[in-house]
Amino acid sequence: MIGIKVIDVYYSKEFNHHYFRVKLATTDLFFNTREVRNERLALARENINHIINFNRVIEYKSPHLWQKLAEDNDVIINFNSDQARNRWIERLEGDFKKYGTKETFLLKVLKSFKRLHWIRIENEEYLEFQIRLNKEKYGSEIKFLKEYLSKYSKILQSNDICYLERFK
Repeated sequence: MIGIKVIDVYYSKEFNHHYFRVKLATTDLFFNTREVRNERLALARENINHIINFNRVIEYKSPHLWQKLAEDNDVIINFNSDQARNRWIERLEGDFKKYGTKETFLLKVLKSFKRLHWIRIENEEYLEFQIRLNKEKYGSEIKFLKEYLSKYSKILQSNDICYLERFK
């Protein structure tokens, strides 16, 4: 982060032991005392990409590849079956109810669907969101989303923006 560049990474799981070795080299940024935030951030991104790259990640049972896909707004995360979807939604909902508050429940639900890239949250305070799914291709997912949200709130819509009423 401070000017050290990752040159190579070695990871091994031999004999039930995990071994991780990183070959590093100093750059001009390491010796630079000026404020060069953008250059340091670019180097940090490069280092992260070197450590967590698809070539390496695909060989290991690592969540990093899927986390990168989940961060890409051009990817829609979907389920193979209604049962799988319901199981995951119930798991999330259970945690929100158990560890969260009634006041934050709806926002947490919206954030979950945002992570699946089904919606884009326009305003967290007013629980405004836009459905991102293509109506023709993802009609059943949109139907599920609206039915699910309707269990907990009234959905209001103005143009393409939807709003949830808060608990009273």
